[in-house]
Amino acid sequence: MSSTVTALDEARDPSTSLDRLSELAKQGDSDTRRAVAANPNTSPETLAGLAADFPDAVLQNPALELILLEQPGFFERMPQAARIAIADSEYADEELLRRLGSNRSAPARVRGAVAANKNTPIDLVRELATQAVAVRVGAAENPNAPKDVL
Repeated sequence: MSSTVTALDEARDPSTSLDRLSELAKQGDSDTRRAVAANPNTSPETLAGLAADFPDAVLQNPALELILLEQPGFFERMPQAARIAIADSEYADEELLRRLGSNRSAPARVRGAVAANKNTPIDLVRELATQAVAVRVGAAENPNAPKDVL
């Protein structure tokens, strides 16, 4: 009895090569691409390309801590759509939200997504609520925003 290895199986396998994972990220279906985003062997470049569509999988990738040690500006170099998706994720932690939201040179839409995230510390929500309209809108959407911020 022979077994056929599917693209999804390959995407889930931590021994799949970086090149093959990159191919699967470009050609696979949604489930396969999500599995590539979660695979600890996926390259940082491929992860950055998948972050807009699968931010939760990227943020839960077991290799992310190592990537951040090697590339401290990893998130800041991502395309804007990816940074917005990452900032919207329930898996974005306080440290990451501070990094993305405290950078005044970051696009307003990124800072607005940070302001809207329920995990964003209140002091940062207050700070963001004083910035551009798109950022203030995010602060107003945050379920934890204090009344004085609203």
